[in-house]
Amino acid sequence: MNITILGAGAMGSLFGGYLSKNNHVWLVDVNENRVGTIRAHGIRVREADGDRVFHPAAVTNTQDLEPMDLIIVFVKAMYTVQALRENSRLIGKDTFLMTLQNGTGHEAKLLQFASADHVIIGSTQHNSSIIEEGYVNHGGSGETYIGILEGDGAQLGQIAENFTSCGFDCS
Repeated sequence: MNITILGAGAMGSLFGGYLSKNNHVWLVDVNENRVGTIRAHGIRVREADGDRVFHPAAVTNTQDLEPMDLIIVFVKAMYTVQALRENSRLIGKDTFLMTLQNGTGHEAKLLQFASADHVIIGSTQHNSSIIEEGYVNHGGSGETYIGILEGDGAQLGQIAENFTSCGFDCS
């Protein structure tokens, strides 16, 4: 899959790193230092059994990218609409928008950019914190649950299998 993650903070970096195992992943962030560090050194993830390093693409500007299969929003809630607006060229007719952000009401923001049969909301028991730019601590894991707002959700099974194959148990 072609996946863009909006926000390369703790959770965006964690998911971007692991999902890059089996997908083409672009991390998008406005922090040029963070993007530069990820480009130069990848994302290091501290695990209980040692560090892992992943190499997703990292950009501050998506003007050269085509529409994605999946866009995952991991920016702070107050920046969701702005991030989607600035990267709307990545949203095609077949693009799914997903949020795993804390809190509620995020689906209303995603619905401004995609129809209900292309909006995925979910929750995850994974957590992460930034140690330094490009280096995060994977502090806890567990299940990730996703659901679609409308429709049969046939694509959800493929997305869940993809996440699971990359290290996130997903239902």
